[in-house]
Amino acid sequence: MTTTKYFQTKEHKVQACHIREYAGSSINQNDALHLHVKQYTPLHQLEGASVPDDAITIIGTHGVGLPKELYEPLWDELYEHSEISNFKIRGIWIADAAGLGASGVLDEGKLSNDYPVIQLSPPPMGFGTDQPGGVNFTTHRKDIWPNRKAAAISQAKVSKTWDPRVTDLMVKPEPRSTFYRLPSLRPSVLWIVGEKTYLRLDEMREGIKATGTGIGGSGGIPEGRVKEVVVKNRGHLFPFEEVGHTAKECSAWLMQEMERFRQTEKLWNDQRANMSVEDHMVLSKKWMETVKPFSAFKNKL
Repeated sequence: MTTTKYFQTKEHKVQACHIREYAGSSINQNDALHLHVKQYTPLHQLEGASVPDDAITIIGTHGVGLPKELYEPLWDELYEHSEISNFKIRGIWIADAAGLGASGVLDEGKLSNDYPVIQLSPPPMGFGTDQPGGVNFTTHRKDIWPNRKAAAISQAKVSKTWDPRVTDLMVKPEPRSTFYRLPSLRPSVLWIVGEKTYLRLDEMREGIKATGTGIGGSGGIPEGRVKEVVVKNRGHLFPFEEVGHTAKECSAWLMQEMERFRQTEKLWNDQRANMSVEDHMVLSKKWMETVKPFSAFKNKL
């Protein structure tokens, strides 16, 4: 049964990546873990509506202890924005990590206590929150209650400011090397942060400023490929409190990115339109001018 207004939901079971050197992640080293994936397809596509060639596919990733279903109100809000914007949604995909939500049910009896992060490859358009980042908070948080009522009371304090649609859905470490890889991040990034987050904004902004500025990166803030947005008077869980505002900021960013994408595609296609079969088989004049032969350096050695 779907809980979204604008999407048909399909569920998939896929094999997770191997535990590699994290032998303690599963009871037996050769256990095959699985992920539960949800695929959201706009209902109008099922009715025969055409899908633009540049319609986007969104790959989402959830936060620590936040099952993928909690993001469904955000998907609905984002769809509404897409209908009046310059981008269209082809589909949305999001999976629970191996030990959370429906994936945790699939892997019950296999998981052990050394839990690495299952990583998703960087998508063209990605939406996510703190994956994971808060392991020190969740490690010591109570997670066993005598009954469902007691569990709900415990959760109420956390979710009292959430959008009611998210609250109704609630069933309640990224390696540090990720920070050092931010400069080489190539896709554009919109950082949305809550003004009253429990995390240190000054430290977060060091990462934001560095994003995309290194070798192979997008160019970062100076090139307009990275941006920071602060949600006023909200904390770390703002996507579940200000669903509409979050979708609005994401929509504005996607509009900008789609305009850049279309311009880049046009330039690329225009440049290659007149290339012959032979042109595709030999290096271009520009390449030969840029990459000098070894003989050009002989006199300098």
